[in-house]
Amino acid sequence: MKGNKFGLTIQKKPEEDKQTLKPSSVFDTNSDDDNLEKETNDEKFQRKYAVPTKLKDKKILEKAIAEDPTIFDYDSQYEEMQKVRDQKIIEQKEADKEKKPKYAHKLIETHKRRELEKLLHDERTYKKEREKEAGEFDDKEVFITGEYRKQIEERESFRKELEELDKMDEIRDVKNQKLWQQAFHRKILEDRARVYPDTSNNSQKEENNIKEEENEEKL
Repeated sequence: MKGNKFGLTIQKKPEEDKQTLKPSSVFDTNSDDDNLEKETNDEKFQRKYAVPTKLKDKKILEKAIAEDPTIFDYDSQYEEMQKVRDQKIIEQKEADKEKKPKYAHKLIETHKRRELEKLLHDERTYKKEREKEAGEFDDKEVFITGEYRKQIEERESFRKELEELDKMDEIRDVKNQKLWQQAFHRKILEDRARVYPDTSNNSQKEENNIKEEENEEKL
């Protein structure tokens, strides 16, 4: 068995026939004719398949216009967008106007407190200067100018206004706290009445007591 081979055998690739290229002749016009024929075929291909694409786009365009006739009316769309934007600006301005009164009270109060603090600071500074000069001008007559008298009056006026505001805040805080407590107790009574119906009489009495307290506070 001399003809049989075992193991890994690598077959040699058959040698390819080497083709020699002939130099193109000056009088060889076949290549030019082929190019002309190829270009003509490309043009035919474009004409053949470009028309359906245009028709498809036209159908899509017609469908879009049928659904929304103003799809290409850019002027009206811009005007509509501008109207929406202007409306939002107006709404924002109205919201800002509503917010201003809520904070106006606090701003005025803060401003008055700063003015009072400034006047008190000036008064303390003036007293310290007078203490340093103690005895030097005891025999001199003291004159109070109109400007200084005006500052004293403003200081007292600011102080009274701030005291009234502080009292109102305290009353408001206490009232809110009482209202919260009453609402809390009422909620407990309602929950107890739902869970324990037998205690409804006691709950009614407690609720009546709460109402009496509310009426007394109003008076």
